[in-house]
Amino acid sequence: MPRISALDLGKVKAALSHRSAILERESRNKKADGTKTIEPAKDNIWGEDVKVVNKRNLKPRLLTPAEKDDVADRYMAGASMGEIAREYRCHHTTIGSILRKKGVEIRKT
Repeated sequence: MPRISALDLGKVKAALSHRSAILERESRNKKADGTKTIEPAKDNIWGEDVKVVNKRNLKPRLLTPAEKDDVADRYMAGASMGEIAREYRCHHTTIGSILRKKGVEIRKT
C-alpha cells in the first residue's frame, strides 16, 4: 500500500470534512414524507480564515530583458520575491526563476 504524505493526508481530511458537511445538510433537508427542502449552502464551508478563490487574478506575462535586470537589481537591493512579483503582476516563482537564470543567490527567508 502506498504511503500518504502529510500534505495528501490534509487534502483527504478536508475532502472528507466537505463530504460530511454535504451529507449533514442533506439529512437536515429531508422531511418525514421523503421530500426535500432546499437549504442554501454556507458561503464558505472551509472556515472563516480560509479564502476561497474562484478565479486567478494573475495573467501570464513575459518580462522584457530590461525588466528582468530590474528584478535582479531590486532583489539584490533587499526587496522580497513577493514584493517584486506584485509590482510586475506575476507569480513569485517566476521571479525566482528569473533570479536563478541570472545567477543571483536566493536568500533563505
